[in-house]
Amino acid sequence: MRADIAFLDVEMPGRNGINIGALLREKNPKIKIFIVTSYLDYLDDAMEFHVFRYLSKPIDKARLFRNFKEALYQISMEAEKISIETKEETIICSSDEIVMIEKEDRRVIVHTLSRSLESVENAKYWDRLLKYRSFNRPHRSYIINLKYLQSYTHESIVLKTPDGRIWEAYIARRKYQEFKDAHLLFLEAMS
Repeated sequence: MRADIAFLDVEMPGRNGINIGALLREKNPKIKIFIVTSYLDYLDDAMEFHVFRYLSKPIDKARLFRNFKEALYQISMEAEKISIETKEETIICSSDEIVMIEKEDRRVIVHTLSRSLESVENAKYWDRLLKYRSFNRPHRSYIINLKYLQSYTHESIVLKTPDGRIWEAYIARRKYQEFKDAHLLFLEAMS
């Protein structure tokens, strides 16, 4: 049986939640693991295997439900399939694998975790399709996945994927505050 979400305590009878979390991550890299504990000393260990959330006891119910809702949202994003049609083929991937959409002249490039593809669809199509909280259009030439945001200034955005690849995008001057607000909402949903 494969689990999508796991709640683990650091100290369980005869077991260590950190070790079990690492094993679960090996078996299912997309699992959302919540570490629930009153011991803050284990936070660094939990972050090593990319724990989804680290919740302190006693549990704040509002925070628990907000984070659980976000986990369900991310699972649905990972499960939702998107078709990327190119001139040669159609590729199916999860929406969560899309890092950025980039418009270059008349071409639209879809950058995914595995490769970049030239879409036959225009940027407006992608803007309508990716109307999720994690996607934002900070500039007419870019739609970015906030999940991969590393940093930004008033003019530019840096995205970084887990494998270390870096992409840059621009922010239109008139879109900066809207982008900043969207980023803060995304962070709030993630916390």
